[in-house]
Amino acid sequence: MFDDGRRVADPSGTTTVLTGHAAVGDWYSRLQHRARGEFLAFDRPPYVVATNESVERGALNRGVHWRAIYTVASFTVDGSLQGVHRLGADGEEARVTHDLPVKLAIADRQVALVSVGPLDDPTAAPEALLTESPALIAALCDLFESRWRTAVPVPALAETAGASGEGAGAAVDWSEVAARLAAATQGSSPGVPSAVLGAAGSRVSVDGPPDPATGLRAPTVDERDLLAFVAAGATDDVIARQLGISPRTLRRRLHDLFDELGASNRFHAGVEAARRGWV
Repeated sequence: MFDDGRRVADPSGTTTVLTGHAAVGDWYSRLQHRARGEFLAFDRPPYVVATNESVERGALNRGVHWRAIYTVASFTVDGSLQGVHRLGADGEEARVTHDLPVKLAIADRQVALVSVGPLDDPTAAPEALLTESPALIAALCDLFESRWRTAVPVPALAETAGASGEGAGAAVDWSEVAARLAAATQGSSPGVPSAVLGAAGSRVSVDGPPDPATGLRAPTVDERDLLAFVAAGATDDVIARQLGISPRTLRRRLHDLFDELGASNRFHAGVEAARRGWV
């Protein structure tokens, strides 16, 4: 019934379905500019429009209280984590979680944009519900607040350098991120030094054999060494020099490691490795 009914405008005129990148992207931008007191957002791929930090920064400068929940997959582009921290320095409050059911933007609790189309197919035309219905917006705000409580702060960045004093980068404690996410979403207790929760909630010892229940194996020595440099925020040049391999070989090893972890970038790889107990 909902699928049939959602394709036409609400009789009250407060709810409309938008289809296509242009329509959805235009309204998202409108909400960013329209917000005067508060902006709530679920940030997850696939993305309809390119990130525009200046628009959000303008809202923050005019006093908008901006809260955003990101997924691990939100950081699929190198530098995206740094971008979130730049916005955080300007006043954005950000948290991260494993996944989100929809894409969402709410301006001043008066108008909301929520995805209703498939999110697992990046080739599908985006579809979103634009609403000013008080009841629906109240429900969406409740959803946001519920997810906000179980999300964790975006991990802090620390500037590090290689042995030669070069290669500053972002160092993130992946084990802490994964343990805190597991504790928040599964009611577990973080802080166990020798193991962290695996994807299915089981504990995987760093140097132990694969868990027969999950099939998760322990990392190889080379994988642990590579992950240690990645977690420390070292650049590719520094890692290659320290491991005594060529940059091309390093890129191949990183590609193989990301494939093994099902990750698309260093942030994602770090969280997944921590969840498996690899770092």
